[in-house]
Amino acid sequence: MAQIPAKQTALNVMADLLKITTAFATGALVFSAGILEDKVKIPPNAIIPLVGSWILLGLAAASGVLAYSRIPVLLAEEKYDIEDPYLCWPGRLHQILFGLGIILLGSALVLIAVKRLPPAPGGQELRAPVSFYHRFLSSPTSAPPAG
Repeated sequence: MAQIPAKQTALNVMADLLKITTAFATGALVFSAGILEDKVKIPPNAIIPLVGSWILLGLAAASGVLAYSRIPVLLAEEKYDIEDPYLCWPGRLHQILFGLGIILLGSALVLIAVKRLPPAPGGQELRAPVSFYHRFLSSPTSAPPAG
């Protein structure tokens, strides 16, 4: 049985990676656009990260398709060069845009979620819980518990 060359295996793995991340970029783009259909009130400070993530994820999907479309050509020519410039540069661009787009989408979703937090009961300000030991150590008049 003939063994598959290492460079061909690397090219096949790169094809799988591009296919998966392009699908994730497209899915994230569709998911984030679906936020508008859910009639979610988007705060003004979340609009720039949300639109920025759409731009970056759209460009990531496009560059992923460009890089992925080069792989069948390389396989047909039996050129297993993962450093091929028509594959390498769109692939690198895809990975960078995908990462930045996901980060921007995450920040936009956090800003939307924070804006949607319900108010505290009774109109009181929400405060972080303070432990017994913190209260005990910060209070100069408290005595240690008898025991």
